[in-house]
Amino acid sequence: MDHQSKSKKMSKSVRCGEKNLPLAQVQDTDWVQVLSVQCDHERRSELEQLGVIPGSKLRVLHNDHKGTLIVKVEQEMVILGRNYSYRTFVQPLQK
Repeated sequence: MDHQSKSKKMSKSVRCGEKNLPLAQVQDTDWVQVLSVQCDHERRSELEQLGVIPGSKLRVLHNDHKGTLIVKVEQEMVILGRNYSYRTFVQPLQK
């Protein structure tokens, strides 16, 4: 298997220990910690109001890999669009 094929295959799945992957690639029921948010100040402020900030822990409740994600932040459910989920980088937490 060449390097490109291996990279594509690895990017579709999440393994514990991988760092800095987009929230959009996380599977249902996985817990993650937010590492960074890569967007403009206005959008970052919107995410901060929802509790999606570096260091926060999220649980992905629903990700069909086509549309929006539903995550649990603290005791609240939050719906994030694809645009936000690809700009929020996370690290999987061990179960």
